[in-house]
Amino acid sequence: MAIEHALVTILKTDAALAALVSTDGKLRVFDSDAPQEGELGAFPRIVYEVLSSGAAQSHDGDDGAPVMEVDFDCQSYDKAESRDLADKVATRLREYDTYGPYTVEGISIHSIDTGEPADLERDETDPPESAGEVPLRHRIVPALVRYYR
Repeated sequence: MAIEHALVTILKTDAALAALVSTDGKLRVFDSDAPQEGELGAFPRIVYEVLSSGAAQSHDGDDGAPVMEVDFDCQSYDKAESRDLADKVATRLREYDTYGPYTVEGISIHSIDTGEPADLERDETDPPESAGEVPLRHRIVPALVRYYR
């Protein structure tokens, strides 16, 4: 979808953020079908998931502008690195939190409302696969994107 491509472009055009999640110029920002192994399966990385999409609602009903709820999962085996990455993602997205429009990859973005990043803790009832396993750390950055088609 074009709006998701525009969101990835917003992230990859931030030099500090791109430096954290790129290998040989290949950005490690994926949709929910992120690779599990190999060079692009490396960490840290960002995995985004579209939770919902539809028309924005106002007190007068549907205002016609599409909205999309997206979670950006900032993943690393190092908790501090995961938090730093999430803070950089939130900071970058907040540059678009005032009413635009902002044109990115041909998409007119009205605004991006970003929530506070939060840790997604591993379920303590899940046993480690091995005694030396280091758990993958997740820090979620929620965002609500308003855009024009």
